[in-house]
Amino acid sequence: MTRNHWLLGVVLGGTMAACGAAATPDDGGSRPDGSSLMDGSIAADAAQGQDVVAVTDGGCPGSLVACGAVCADVTSDANNCGGCGRRCGNGERCAMGVCAPAMMCNPPQTSCNGSCVDVQSDNANCGRCGRACPAGATCSMGACQCAMGQVACTTECANLATSTSNCGMCGRSCGPGGTCAMGMCTCGAAAIRCADGSCADVSSDPNNCGACGRRCGTGATCVSGTCACPMGAMMCGMGCANLQTDINNCGACGRRCDGATGCAAGVCQCPAGSTLMGTTCVNVQTDVDNCGMIGRRCAATQACVAGTCTCRTGLTAIAGGMGCTDLQSDPANCGALGNRCGGATPACVMGTCRAPDACVRSGTVQLCMGACVDTATNTLHCGDCGNDCGRDEVCIQGRCRGYTPAAACSTCPCASCAGETCCTGAAPGAVPICVGGGRCA
Repeated sequence: MTRNHWLLGVVLGGTMAACGAAATPDDGGSRPDGSSLMDGSIAADAAQGQDVVAVTDGGCPGSLVACGAVCADVTSDANNCGGCGRRCGNGERCAMGVCAPAMMCNPPQTSCNGSCVDVQSDNANCGRCGRACPAGATCSMGACQCAMGQVACTTECANLATSTSNCGMCGRSCGPGGTCAMGMCTCGAAAIRCADGSCADVSSDPNNCGACGRRCGTGATCVSGTCACPMGAMMCGMGCANLQTDINNCGACGRRCDGATGCAAGVCQCPAGSTLMGTTCVNVQTDVDNCGMIGRRCAATQACVAGTCTCRTGLTAIAGGMGCTDLQSDPANCGALGNRCGGATPACVMGTCRAPDACVRSGTVQLCMGACVDTATNTLHCGDCGNDCGRDEVCIQGRCRGYTPAAACSTCPCASCAGETCCTGAAPGAVPICVGGGRCA
């Protein structure tokens, strides 16, 4: 689960709960200054993207959400619509946490490409936005209507009894030299009749190449009844591909580049910072299975930061490369490396050596697999014993949240967190991390 998916789900859930009352319908006829809107549209709020205040030590007021250094109203902020960093596109506004067209139209009109139109009668948007009526047709009650005796086909109003391109039904062609009479095709000398009643020149028709219904693939043409690819390409499956440049057939048919920016000279091209492993581009700076180089795998308690296997946030490295430990629960390293519990206080409870019976379930503290842990913050037991967060997650208030190392910074705040919260690394000397969700603990 990525931090963005988790964040969007939490924010939208909270938003809908907080805004359960239905929105009051706009009167559709006046601006705040009392002037009327003659085109039937309702002007978008001029303050879109401005519903923010600065984050203070006390957090964010009311229902505002901390997005980096500002508190945003994710129900109306076009720069954080429904969640931090979720920016609405040009011509859109944020309404109830969802990006919507900036122009709102009064019924029966609908907003289509920035204009208010009546889809019941508009020839360019008949029935829905973008559905244009063919030549000769008019839009009536949301349907394209042709003159009596004609039918609205894709590009024209056609008489199905005589049209050679729409004979008997839309799209049925009588082929080269063919004629249509009473909705039946009579094929020309160069064509044959197919089972659907259409005529086809099987020597050159890419949809009926060599036989009726034999379709050539993408990019192929029909030459003397055989599907052929242009020079420099070859047939791969049902279409033609240039093996020198096709990212889905790079160097060979079916050789798909994964995570690549393209294919050049039959070789997958990886983005800067990534290394090609077979047909997959791997970022050796962050990939725990290929950290620093292909094949170098980090331990389960480690993450890959800047090409180096580093203890996951919340864990501390043991000297001599002996792995990583939780100083809050490890009796061999309790509170600090080398601080071993023993005697009358053999248990490590929240970083302090205490008697074994000191770990009693109290709130979020409980005994997990022999260790006394706080399930609100422990990444190996997050929310409950054994619930191990992913390597790209940190445990905050008993829930695993996605994070990325703020490698460009040594302290918080950090501009590279870009709308997420910069949190100090839990382990001594650890780099800060960028966490989704607006809080660090």
